[in-house]
Amino acid sequence: MKKNKSLSEQLYRMKGLMNYQNGNYKNPIIEQKTEIPQKPVCTDTPISHIGSFPVNVSTGSGAFKEFLNSVITKIKANPKMKELHDKGVGLYVTKFAIKGGASNYYGGSVEPDVANDRKSTPAKGTYKHKKGSSNYKKNLELAKNRATNVANKLNSPGGLETLKIKFEDGVLENGISNAGGVIVDTGGVNDNKRTKSTHKNAGQIVQLTMEICYVPKKEIFDNPKTGTTVETGTTETTGTTETTGTTETGTTVTTGSSITGDTKIIETVTTCFDDATIEVIYDGSGHSCNHAIYEIFANGYKLKRTGRDGAIYDYATLNNKGIMDNAEIINSSKPNMGRRNTFELTIDGDNKEFFNKDIVGKHDGELVITAACKKTVKKNGRELGPWPSKKGFDCHEGVGTIKLNIPSIGKRQEVEVTTPNKFDKVEKLHTFTACDMFKKHLSDGGNPKTKKKIFGWFKKRQKEKGKKRFSK
Repeated sequence: MKKNKSLSEQLYRMKGLMNYQNGNYKNPIIEQKTEIPQKPVCTDTPISHIGSFPVNVSTGSGAFKEFLNSVITKIKANPKMKELHDKGVGLYVTKFAIKGGASNYYGGSVEPDVANDRKSTPAKGTYKHKKGSSNYKKNLELAKNRATNVANKLNSPGGLETLKIKFEDGVLENGISNAGGVIVDTGGVNDNKRTKSTHKNAGQIVQLTMEICYVPKKEIFDNPKTGTTVETGTTETTGTTETTGTTETGTTVTTGSSITGDTKIIETVTTCFDDATIEVIYDGSGHSCNHAIYEIFANGYKLKRTGRDGAIYDYATLNNKGIMDNAEIINSSKPNMGRRNTFELTIDGDNKEFFNKDIVGKHDGELVITAACKKTVKKNGRELGPWPSKKGFDCHEGVGTIKLNIPSIGKRQEVEVTTPNKFDKVEKLHTFTACDMFKKHLSDGGNPKTKKKIFGWFKKRQKEKGKKRFSK
């Protein structure tokens, strides 16, 4: 006679069939899948906002919180965007523009650019300081600083990250490079002294316009059989790593959470990048001009360097004809024509802000280099126009090489790049693998022997460099 199983035995059998672990059923037949679109999904219309921001804005200010509220309200108005946001899927700012306003802070009555409605032509009047005067320029600069400070705060702790939103590569930099400024008519006085019955609107404001989207990630793989590349769309998830498919060569495509939430990985990646250098070089073989100035960004952070005159600069110069020509002179096929700009990444150096975990870990240990062509400015303040030798090019046509040196792991990478040639447009130059191996080796499931070696290396580096430098 067949013996009946007890209730507990039946439950145990069912748990085994369904792969029941830690209170969760893991059988893929019953696991609910999150449906993520493979095409961009954006807010129905751009987010436009005007707020009264102080120059030195903080993320805790009322105006800043009001803007964040307007962003989340816009997202919730789109059912698909709301669904993605509620599920924790990362959203990105794909378009961004800012303009700051000022109102007679310096010097009293200044001729305005716009009427009190902030858009129409102002009425003619008598002003103490005309357009173009030193006080007009100081107020205009104040307006632009107000705008760029707000932009930078949006990308800092307490900003858009609180809404699980990041800037797509190059978008913030483009917005800041093209930030505008205007003097608003507030009756010739500062905001707090204006007559509200005739000038109801404040002038110390920032206008922000942005588009927010879900953007599917793309992975690029080399196909050794055909010599071509395969571009694959991937599903973005949050919190776990999920396999989403295979390429034609059988390579598994996976995406997952950022390393910024994993202390052991982000500290290791930080240690890896410490003492690294990024060199932007021209070998002097065929370029002789003053139209090769570039802002260089590492994971979205604008790099600084020391010039051969000992001063600090926030750009790379490949100029070799005397104007803004402050890079190291190197040997080349033409005497004195080669130039090298060296950006040093050290935790306590000029680029220490790079080691903010949201920057150093932005691409899971990879290093994405972007750049923008900038105008050359003479000592008298006069700006040079576009490069005259080729129509349609603002900067000299493709003159750069980038070298990455990471001494902590003995890694050197070099690549020739096509430098950007449109003023103020940020373009991607190259993605270096850099310190990306640590995510793989230190994540759950990594080889224990490899982990042990990495932790030994990490402790040795900390001891050599001083633990205090890694406690930030």
